[in-house]
Amino acid sequence: MRSLANILLVFVISLIVFSCTKEDITPDPPSNDPVFGAQGTIDGNEISLEAGEDNAYMYTDVVTVNGVDQFRGALIEGDIEMNVNISDGMLDIPELSTDIVGTGIQIAPYNNNPLATLSKSLFPNEEFIDEVTWTIDGVTQPYSEINISEPGRYEICADVIFSNGSTGSTCNTYLIGYQKNTNAVVKYLVGQNDQIISFVESPNNEINEIKWYRNDVLVSDAMTYKDSTSGLNTYSLKARITFANGSFREREIWVNRNQTDYRLSDLSSIELQSNLTWDHKASIEINYFGEKYISFPGSQNQEIIVTNSFEYGTNDDGEKVTYIEGQLNSTFLKVSTQDTVNASLDIRFGIAH
Repeated sequence: MRSLANILLVFVISLIVFSCTKEDITPDPPSNDPVFGAQGTIDGNEISLEAGEDNAYMYTDVVTVNGVDQFRGALIEGDIEMNVNISDGMLDIPELSTDIVGTGIQIAPYNNNPLATLSKSLFPNEEFIDEVTWTIDGVTQPYSEINISEPGRYEICADVIFSNGSTGSTCNTYLIGYQKNTNAVVKYLVGQNDQIISFVESPNNEINEIKWYRNDVLVSDAMTYKDSTSGLNTYSLKARITFANGSFREREIWVNRNQTDYRLSDLSSIELQSNLTWDHKASIEINYFGEKYISFPGSQNQEIIVTNSFEYGTNDDGEKVTYIEGQLNSTFLKVSTQDTVNASLDIRFGIAH
């Protein structure tokens, strides 16, 4: 009997030990607190948004604006809405993959002035040009002088009627308001025996490869294009250029072998009319009971200070979502009055990308 009692005692102690051990390793139940939110003030008004409370919700997506991806998150509750858009960047290096979040996200510059102006004066031989028709992203423009006020990656075509009645055209993609990692200009001259000699001028940027297209047909992969084709006096010449830093650019010109006054030069200067850049920068809009506020940084160092970020999962469209937690202390433009106001917010946001 004493042996049986000892066995029972050991069995009871074992149950107690195993029960305590199981209880110790059981994780705490997940918190029901909202994950996404924004708290603080703007223009003296208090903002308190919590996804999951009072029908507030977080929405994320990726949209393309003026040829550039915008990584977006929106926190919405009734008459209060906060939108954060982060622009893609390094657009001329297609293979480069960069994080959208670092220790800080700069606020994108607000701009009231044109970033670029298209006009006949861009052409060095403008005195030989009677008329220019501009087409932007496939849409013919109604005026001979066009202002571009929003940053983007634009396909811009110029269809020209020269003073002698001949015509020429070029189409190029320009980065306006975004960083250019190379500055390439295609030039040409007419050599002996009317030979066309074309080359890429790109100071301080090493070129790996150039493919030359005449009237959209690949004709050469030499660093310098040479053409002595008889009977072919005018044509479009395009250079597809790959640089050592991974950048890729295309440049198209209009060649006139016999009358160089009626040529169309490389208009790379379009990209250089503004030095503002929106790469990886945030534009923020807050709607507060019918009043609209848009980010209006008073200095270049205004930013979202990121204190925590991680990959959160995917949204309903299968896009990755990054969780961002941080502080925003910046100036905003009150649209109705054009006054500059202050905002101070703690944010917990999701951004799709």
